[in-house]
Amino acid sequence: MTLKHSLLTLAAAFLLLSAAGCEDPSNVGIGLIDDQTVGPETAILQPSRFEPSPYDDVTGNNDRILAGQVQDPMLAAITAHGYVDFALESSASGNFRNGPVTRAELRLVRDYRYGDTTGTVTLRLRSMDAEWDPTAASSDTMLAAGPAILDFTIQARDTLVVVRLPQAWVTANESLLRGESFASGFHGFQIEPVSGNRVTGFRRNRSKFRVVSGADSTDYATVKTFSAVARTGEPNIPADYVLLQDGFSRAVTVDFTFEQSEALVNRVLLRLPADTTLLRQNLPSGFVRPTLREINVLGIDDAGRIVTNSRLLPQLQFTTILAADATFSLGVPQFTSAAAPWYRGVGEVTMLQVTAPFTNTLNPVLLRRPGGPARAPELVLTLTPVDR
Repeated sequence: MTLKHSLLTLAAAFLLLSAAGCEDPSNVGIGLIDDQTVGPETAILQPSRFEPSPYDDVTGNNDRILAGQVQDPMLAAITAHGYVDFALESSASGNFRNGPVTRAELRLVRDYRYGDTTGTVTLRLRSMDAEWDPTAASSDTMLAAGPAILDFTIQARDTLVVVRLPQAWVTANESLLRGESFASGFHGFQIEPVSGNRVTGFRRNRSKFRVVSGADSTDYATVKTFSAVARTGEPNIPADYVLLQDGFSRAVTVDFTFEQSEALVNRVLLRLPADTTLLRQNLPSGFVRPTLREINVLGIDDAGRIVTNSRLLPQLQFTTILAADATFSLGVPQFTSAAAPWYRGVGEVTMLQVTAPFTNTLNPVLLRRPGGPARAPELVLTLTPVDR
């Protein structure tokens, strides 16, 4: 009998088996199989499905704000709009509350660059005129912004970017900036790309909105962030690869077909070979394209929904890091005890989805497709057949 099951069914099974393998070996397998078995065997399966798929890459309230534009020679034109909102600390002094406000500045701490690292870029600061909710906002969502406040330039080596707001804007918003209605009346800023060839990332927990009022200054805390990312044109990548790039609502769906068996699972290993050399070749001078070095593997049900809970595992999400041999490997490498028949399913999971982690970058990686001349994705099963 041939049954089509998901790889994550196996992943859930091997994690259960791993826990069983930590018990007394004399108890392993009791009541499940006959005691007579033969030596272990290895089965290597190729994916029956390996293709790009839609995925909501949520970039709201992340640790980084992206803003800028870049013409990537391989991955096409990319733009990023950043959004940030602040809260006035309740501990502001009486001097600050009484004003007058003499200066307001946005202090952005850079911690990421994608694109040309030698030239300047110009960004535009716009007001946000209405409340916005970043909680579940995916990267392909564009929020409406209000009037432009000013343009500002970032030099190549700037790590702290201080954007001093015009005095006219300070005067118009003085009572709001130091008043009790700040939380309801102020909705933050949009950071829009204007010119240049670089997307910059700003650290949320280190970036501040500083206001000087009376004899005191107060740093307003960051309470909301969001990054909207878009691509114009199509990436130019070889046909033997699938592009996985952080910041875009695209994942890779993976599935395997295999036969039901009486064998015992000793080990399950998913290998996803990648190519990082192509992403480093033929780059313009000073152009940086950081590689995606970590991926998430999610369980998906028949309706295409992410399974975040199951009767076997509290969290059906696994993370693996790119190894020195350019392979993402997910498994339990030291599990050797036969604990149960290899098929003990998590019935609601039918396939896997490979995604970028929630790091809010533009980092790409090229995953090898099955069927090419080079090493391909594979599922490696170490099995102990039951001798009936």
